[in-house]
Amino acid sequence: MENMKDEIAVVGVGCHFPGGMNNIQVCFWRVLLEGKNCTVEIPTERFESASWCSADGSKPGRTQTTRAALVDEFNMFDHRFFGITETEADLMDPQQKLLLHCTYRTLEDAGISMESISGSRTGVYIGLMNKDYEMVQNKSSTTMSHYSSTGTATSMASNRISFVFNLTGPSFTIDSACSSSLVALHLACQAIKQGDCQMALCGGVSCILEPGMFVALSKAKMISPGGTSKPFSSKADGYGRGEGCGVVLLKPLKDAVKDYNKVWGIISKTAVNQDGHSVTPITKPSMTQQQELLQGIYSESDIAHVQYIEAHGTGTTVGDPTEAGSISNAIAKAKSPGSARLWIGSVKGNIGHTESAAGVAGLIKVLLMIKHQTIVPSLFYSEDSASIDARALGFRIPVKADRWKLEGSERVAGINSFGFGGTNAHAIVKEFRQTDSPTQIQNGCPSLFIVSAASEKSLHLCITNAQQRLCAAETVDFQALSYTSACRRSHSRHKYRKSFSASSLSDLKRQLTSSLKTKTESTRSDVQLGFVFCGNGVAYKGMCKQLIRVPAFRDKIKQVESILQHHNSICISQWFTGEDENDDATTPSAVQPLLFAIQVGLVAALKHWGVTPDFVIGHSVGEVAAAHCSGLLSLEDAVKVLHLRSTFQNKVTGGKMLLVSNVSVEEVLETLPEFSGRVCVAAFNSPQSCTLSGDADAVDSLREKLRVVFSERSLFLHELDVPAAYHSHMMDPILDDIEKSIDLLRAENKQCELYSTVTGRSYSDGDFSTGRYWARNIREPVLFEQTLHAAANDAKARRDVVFVEISPRRALHRNIQETLGEGTVVLPAVLPGSSYGTVMSTLGKLFELGVSVDWHLVYCGFETLPTNLPIYQFEVKYNTVRKADESSSSHGILSQIHCVQVHALIEHCIILLGAQTQRHSHCARCTLRGTCICRSDGKYEAKDTHFSPPG
Repeated sequence: MENMKDEIAVVGVGCHFPGGMNNIQVCFWRVLLEGKNCTVEIPTERFESASWCSADGSKPGRTQTTRAALVDEFNMFDHRFFGITETEADLMDPQQKLLLHCTYRTLEDAGISMESISGSRTGVYIGLMNKDYEMVQNKSSTTMSHYSSTGTATSMASNRISFVFNLTGPSFTIDSACSSSLVALHLACQAIKQGDCQMALCGGVSCILEPGMFVALSKAKMISPGGTSKPFSSKADGYGRGEGCGVVLLKPLKDAVKDYNKVWGIISKTAVNQDGHSVTPITKPSMTQQQELLQGIYSESDIAHVQYIEAHGTGTTVGDPTEAGSISNAIAKAKSPGSARLWIGSVKGNIGHTESAAGVAGLIKVLLMIKHQTIVPSLFYSEDSASIDARALGFRIPVKADRWKLEGSERVAGINSFGFGGTNAHAIVKEFRQTDSPTQIQNGCPSLFIVSAASEKSLHLCITNAQQRLCAAETVDFQALSYTSACRRSHSRHKYRKSFSASSLSDLKRQLTSSLKTKTESTRSDVQLGFVFCGNGVAYKGMCKQLIRVPAFRDKIKQVESILQHHNSICISQWFTGEDENDDATTPSAVQPLLFAIQVGLVAALKHWGVTPDFVIGHSVGEVAAAHCSGLLSLEDAVKVLHLRSTFQNKVTGGKMLLVSNVSVEEVLETLPEFSGRVCVAAFNSPQSCTLSGDADAVDSLREKLRVVFSERSLFLHELDVPAAYHSHMMDPILDDIEKSIDLLRAENKQCELYSTVTGRSYSDGDFSTGRYWARNIREPVLFEQTLHAAANDAKARRDVVFVEISPRRALHRNIQETLGEGTVVLPAVLPGSSYGTVMSTLGKLFELGVSVDWHLVYCGFETLPTNLPIYQFEVKYNTVRKADESSSSHGILSQIHCVQVHALIEHCIILLGAQTQRHSHCARCTLRGTCICRSDGKYEAKDTHFSPPG
């Protein structure tokens, strides 16, 4: 796109406006599309509006309305999610809470996780003008604490976002009254363009908590008695107040495209100016300055292409005609003859005038209309009852939803927002068509669905939400959903996690439904991860061939092969590609290099994906790979050991090895004396399993004896498919050759703990780095059981030890659980027939247990635009606003305001302290005495009142 480097994109949107909060693309859009007016009676939980209302607008201390457009679930907040204590949350302005929730929703919509944005140079620009909560709190010293200042300070509206999300760009709060959030947008765009920040969160918020502003607006004759804004209607009688919050995330378009962000639209231009002293009084709008603002921002091309203006449109008798005139003069009448008339509308008929959030509300409305290619109705307007002559001005004002037809190459709209002190702002938004970014991921993408939450309840709600929306036939690409769930959602802070390895969308639906019946445990606080490397006897044709698609695995295989070829060893890569399928892969010189290559390749892949072991253990030949993967031996030295070990063992043939399980090893040892010198224990695998090795005839005889001795037991006997009796006297002829050939190896710095199954303990000097050690490795018994105990005892807590078996199939899983307990977690790296699927599933299980996984590297090469699902479900708690003196008032939230404010507003003697009899009333915070007389109209009149402030 031309000039893409200078364009700024909106990549994320989050809001909570009247009419619904859970899903911007459902709730808010439905309000707009269906033309809903969200005005309601102000509930007593806010304040006793009826007691503050009077039809007589001249009556002191009274407002003319009891209605406003209010948000659902007011002051509901998930303090744990944001790392805020309940005590502090109780003293936070509800506006701060709304901003935090909406900011997260914005990032979620953008597909940007908290961990990926943390530490970034992201700016925060928030518009905020009302201080209802601060007025409530500051009137009562008894409710104040060290959290009161941070809970009410205007600066904290933006600064707390920066703190919670760890954002290091500019962060400040803007108050230009009702244009605040669009001014914030202007400043954010400037900051990105001049390099102050890489991205910017900007928006606005407003909450209604107390009646003072209603009274003031009534006295200024600005507010509608019906509480409803009626833009451009002759029935308009002032504006209706609304509340809510909107936040958008801005990012340079070129970066958004590169990072696979969805683009809601482009902020083409922004501008701000001031009325100055062009009109008087200060609150009167200036057509001259509004027109100058528009003429300064719109080029001839912009005028030709703009199709819609989201007007400030509050529904006041002065403001609407003034604004309509300026838009007409600057844009509508400046269009070339024959052009379509300009659409104009205002969201304030739907959600009221949200004051410092009004600009961003208009912006989000426009972005939704662009997305859905639909012009939504502007409520309360009709040609029969219009306050302006739309046709003469060159306007079309929509009265029903209409298709937004494309005129030119893109849809273009403008947004007006004006402050009552004269600060005017405007933004031009353009459509962006994403044609260069992939919408589907190539085959071979990991098929995991990852979900996590800060609490078990939230996790259950997240799974429920995903299950319901998928089962409701919500269209979604499964692979894009998988990628989004893993890479474009926040996980690192969450203690409750769940992964689903699914083959299809229908399979995922079934798994989600089933999981709702199970309980999810919290992640373990300090997982000790151990990699266990198997020995011989596990090879099979085609093992791990699916993993060749994994770059880290493939690259490591090539490295091993390159070094092996210096020793004239086998060509491993041909075996993986199937070119060597007829070759004998059972001899030590063939199978051991293959097994080693697979093991170090698996670990290379796991480490690339962020999964690193705390300790490693090798069983027999598995010690070679374990020594390298611990960092002790270089790959060259490990391959040297492996080559010499397998080459010399290839010279030894004969004998047998027998696996004995399901009986006590101690009992098995009692049968060995008569076979002394011919059969020995090759491996102590667990208390219930050992491997015997020796002369073939002696092993056969011992096998029959064991069957007789343990005839009434569930004895398991299995002859291993190996060419020689390893770890027995049959290795003696090659021990000197191995010791001399390997000689001394260089010991590097270990990256994790390394345990020896030769010594049964952790590494000590000389282990793994001498020919003598490797001679012992092939001759002496494998002390696997003893080594497992040593490793588990060294771990902080046995219940936190998790094992991954680095093997082409399960081999040691049962031995580990028999040694350390049935509850020990042992995960396979690979299973026959599904090597790639198994390792992906194991990554998911490790993630559930609390092990960090770098999902971006797992899905590298499979990036795409994020899907809408999954959506985080907050575990919200209703935070009651602290009250000044609950016993002194019957006004809900009014009782949270200090009595001084209440009494000042009721100066004409109507006592609103709940007194219902002729007696003296007394307030605990101050002194108000008087006799209350019930009048015939049901109201109370005060006689001989006297008021004294505290102290």
